[in-house]
Amino acid sequence: MWMDIANYAIDGTQPEAQPLAFHNPAAILFFIAFLVVGGFFILNMLIGVIIDEFARVKEASGQSVLLTPAQQAWVQARAREMLCPYAS
Repeated sequence: MWMDIANYAIDGTQPEAQPLAFHNPAAILFFIAFLVVGGFFILNMLIGVIIDEFARVKEASGQSVLLTPAQQAWVQARAREMLCPYAS
């Protein structure tokens, strides 16, 4: 679909004139840049929504949603050890 429009842009000469084949090959750079920037924008929005949802669930539950209780206990033990490493 977008390739048809890109081909029309490449073949375009001026308003109200007949198209010439490959008259403006630099026009494809616009379409490539548009697709790359648009892809990054959509990806950024998707990642933002996912991170926001994880933060909302974590705030509602008060704990990490990705760790099991045993893993949370290990993280807390490591944090206590980091605060006072030589007190054993």
